Amino acid sequence: MARTIRTAGYQGTRIEEFMGKLKSTGISILVDVRRNPMSRKKGFSGTALKAALEETGIGYIHIPELGIESKLRRNLRCREDYLELLHWYRTESLPQRQEELKAIADLVETGSSVVLLCFEANPEICHRRIVAEEIACITRVAIKHF
Repeated sequence: MARTIRTAGYQGTRIEEFMGKLKSTGISILVDVRRNPMSRKKGFSGTALKAALEETGIGYIHIPELGIESKLRRNLRCREDYLELLHWYRTESLPQRQEELKAIADLVETGSSVVLLCFEANPEICHRRIVAEEIACITRVAIKHF
């Protein structure tokens, strides 16, 4: 069976639904790739999320270095704005984050079932997709989004 890294955006979902999806998918470690693990959605801020995950036996790792600063995300208005930001992220930011990417790749290689977490529901306009793609370049891994 091929190793897989999953990505998840919690936009539009409740914490109970999200936790159910993680459990049904067999996730063992959630890697939070938000710069700041804060959320207006109940249950998704770092401390509350970590506690909920621990109750279900899922590990929590926050890697803020893989996030995008809020000042860079403030004026995103259309798809082209997102794509421009993601191009910058792939070409300018991630090349400086090889250590963090390798750490996640190592988790996957050791058999952990890993999901990358961010807010945005659509992986096409979220940096977690690019993180997953970069990890796939480090280690042979399939990518699945939910």
